[in-house]
Amino acid sequence: MTLNKSSDKEIKHGITKKEFIVFFIMLSVLWMILQTANFQINPCYKNDNFRDTDSFMRMVRVDELHGTNNWYDSTIMRSDAPVGETLHWSRPLDVMLLVGADVLSPFVGFNRGLEYWAFVMNTLLGIFALAAACWALKPYFSRMSRFFAAVILTLSFGFFGMFVLGDPDHHSLLLTLFILQIGILFRMLKKEYPEYYSIVGGVISGLAIWVSIESMVTVALIFACIGLAWIVYGRFYLNRLRKYSLTLLVSIIVSIALERTPSSWLVWEYDKISAVHAILFFVVFAVISLMYVCNKYCNTLLKRILNTICGLFTLIIVLILWVPKLFHGPFVDVNPAIIPIWLDKIIEMQPLYKQGFQYMLSVTATILFAAASAVIWFVGGHFKQSTEKSELNPFFVFIIGFFVFFTLTVFQIRWNGYMFLILYLMTAVGVAIVTEKVSKIQLKAVRTLLNAAVLVSVILIPVACSAIPISNTTVSNDSIDYPTRDLCAWIKNNPNIFKSGDIIDTEVNYSPEILYRTNLSVIATPYQRNADGILYHYNLMNLKDDNQIKHMLKERNVKWILVAKPAAKYTGKSCFYSELLNNKTPSFIKETVISDKLKKYFLVYKVGSSMINNER
Repeated sequence: MTLNKSSDKEIKHGITKKEFIVFFIMLSVLWMILQTANFQINPCYKNDNFRDTDSFMRMVRVDELHGTNNWYDSTIMRSDAPVGETLHWSRPLDVMLLVGADVLSPFVGFNRGLEYWAFVMNTLLGIFALAAACWALKPYFSRMSRFFAAVILTLSFGFFGMFVLGDPDHHSLLLTLFILQIGILFRMLKKEYPEYYSIVGGVISGLAIWVSIESMVTVALIFACIGLAWIVYGRFYLNRLRKYSLTLLVSIIVSIALERTPSSWLVWEYDKISAVHAILFFVVFAVISLMYVCNKYCNTLLKRILNTICGLFTLIIVLILWVPKLFHGPFVDVNPAIIPIWLDKIIEMQPLYKQGFQYMLSVTATILFAAASAVIWFVGGHFKQSTEKSELNPFFVFIIGFFVFFTLTVFQIRWNGYMFLILYLMTAVGVAIVTEKVSKIQLKAVRTLLNAAVLVSVILIPVACSAIPISNTTVSNDSIDYPTRDLCAWIKNNPNIFKSGDIIDTEVNYSPEILYRTNLSVIATPYQRNADGILYHYNLMNLKDDNQIKHMLKERNVKWILVAKPAAKYTGKSCFYSELLNNKTPSFIKETVISDKLKKYFLVYKVGSSMINNER
């Protein structure tokens, strides 16, 4: 049977618990081998040991937290210099990196310990995520299903690519928390599990929202599934939803208290956990509590549907009147001027249809495999088993989740990790059902042949879908092979030329690594809150008048300008950027001599402050 039994002792055609543990250890070793191989061959790491801009910026945050011990002040003064930049990120991942670095610091020092731990933490978290996926499926699915889930996730780049080496990024942590929330959701749906899972779920969901606001989509999925179970099967589920929403509200309030200073507890921000989210979940809890009070009159399906409609209507009206900007998403306060010149060009913000034929083919194949598993599930009679127990069928969680995250992925590719995870889990369940059916065939030759076919399929399914170019990076394709690390080493090795704190203006994708590897300050960084810095660099590069250029450079006391040579010949309009590429600069800017290796990729210019002052 694919539905898990509470005893889980009779494994006539499956695998024992000890065998499962041995297989999982072997998969964990394979996981590390594959991740190491990916690090060796992936062009993202050709010139560095970290994957992208977010990795370097996270390292800067953690290093400054360690240096200042100021938990509440996350402003990076060397970014968007001389003003300083405050990111939309929160502290949980900083703590994970800081703890690992502190453990290693007695042996290799803090800085080296931080770099070592940041390099491997993401991949080790992936092993935990694999174990979490096996745990998440336990309430409804057999040990064989969980085994195949671990195998498929290990071999599927849609999951594998979220946990690569050298990528200390919060997206992998979010995916891990998503898996835990799915496991909690299954336990909230299954009546034999105690109600404290509703409380545990609220805590985990609160932590996930603290890590990133995008986790509110997962919370909405939980509300939708438990709410649907209540509509169909009655009061039992509404009580669990009430406890979940209350614990979630408390977790949100505690998170705000931990993340922010008391003076900013009432500040409204939409891209980071704040009072506005406490208001949201207070209203949600109040509405659910009101529905719970009215539930005693809702003894029929129609009445529960009407109760739900009234509750949703009340929720929406109150939120529209109280926090209307909430409906515009986390980017509601982003300066519109940076959308066409930067935000719309980020890889993870691109829509699905722009990913190319190979990507679309891989997505289609993954969906078809999962759809086949859903058909096998329903045709095999497993749907009836859940219905007879007055429990929402677990495959509805997969189906609802898939449509939610597929819709989001259509508009922004950054949601694909959640979608692929759901599809992989569905596929694993289908493979397990087929395996169990095959194991009952009496003819040994036929059984062996079919088992071999299933085994090959388990390997080929994820491999066939692994052409998917998953990426969380904001680095453009043209900049992947640029030796930024060598450039930073050259800057650091010339302290007589580059003074600590000197401001260098460069393109957004190079600023985070310069911040991490040197003592220079930067202006533009690839984050939505740094609209002033992004616009400054963009406007400066597009100027034509020398006096205007001079004025802008003096405005921020810029000492250096770094230009990365484009992969293809620049054919755009004549402007300050084109003058820098052609070394036809104003008299107050002089090219700095660098090595031939670096000159192939970069141009470095010194801004003469004395010449600027003399030519006013």
